[in-house]
Amino acid sequence: MSGTILLTGQLVLLVITAVLGYEGIIKDYRDGSGKLIKKGKLMRFIFLASISLSIAILILQSLQAIGDANTAANRLNNIASDLKQTSQGQQDTLKTTRQVGEDMRTVIDGMRQSLTEQDNLLKTSESLLTTTGSIQDKQSTALAKQKELLTQQRTTLGNLTSEGSYCYVVPVSVGENTILFRALFIGKFPLYDVSVEMTDPTAFEIGMEGLEGRELVEFDRKNRMRSYLGTLPRGRSYLDTIDVTGVNERDYNILISSRFLIFQERLFLTKVDTRWRFAFIIRNSNTGEVLGKYVERGFPAEKIAKVSF
Repeated sequence: MSGTILLTGQLVLLVITAVLGYEGIIKDYRDGSGKLIKKGKLMRFIFLASISLSIAILILQSLQAIGDANTAANRLNNIASDLKQTSQGQQDTLKTTRQVGEDMRTVIDGMRQSLTEQDNLLKTSESLLTTTGSIQDKQSTALAKQKELLTQQRTTLGNLTSEGSYCYVVPVSVGENTILFRALFIGKFPLYDVSVEMTDPTAFEIGMEGLEGRELVEFDRKNRMRSYLGTLPRGRSYLDTIDVTGVNERDYNILISSRFLIFQERLFLTKVDTRWRFAFIIRNSNTGEVLGKYVERGFPAEKIAKVSF
């Protein structure tokens, strides 16, 4: 836009200069009656031709500048469109993951029902151990093997489904302008293919206003943390750092996804004097069960109510 204005100004200045300089250039080529002699007419033709050529060049440059501006605008619109498509793809992936989790829970419920029926059968068998000694000895041996088999099956099921295990995110190192986060594992059985996505909805709502194209992409990159941790507790547990320059509060919605389980965490950080304090609550997204919550000593009591879903 500024290039177009500059070229327009140059065009106006050239026209003014032509008008003011015309008579000065050909004044020496007139006869006694004031008419142009043959050489004066030639000079007038050359002058007008040069002025016309200069105007044509300026107009071409103006049109090229407008075309370049339109091309740049189209590229920014394409970047914004790609960002929206990427966001939709992430939502579709999350829906697919949840559907897989529902199917696995149906299979797991069937396995648990089978284990319950076997437990009942075991109890019935134990009640029959009132017969003769030899029969009782044989049944005791069979029951001991059956108990061992059931224990092995329960362990296999727990390892497969990560039963009773979860993880949550907390700040572990605070610098002058950065905070480092870590995922802490709780449970007996490992979590597989763990990934973490952290966002601050308030910061997004305020910061994204008016942004488009490359500015929108850069804002999303700086304010949304995505980390793949793999298998916990054996895999990577530290996440990236977040810049908190000039900020006194951060309110994070954290989505923690694993192969069969999904968790939601609300982590609230606030600066008290010169030190950051935090509180959090974490739930099982599949059941809504609260798995854990924590309020650090020194966390303002009036802000505890904000740590909820």
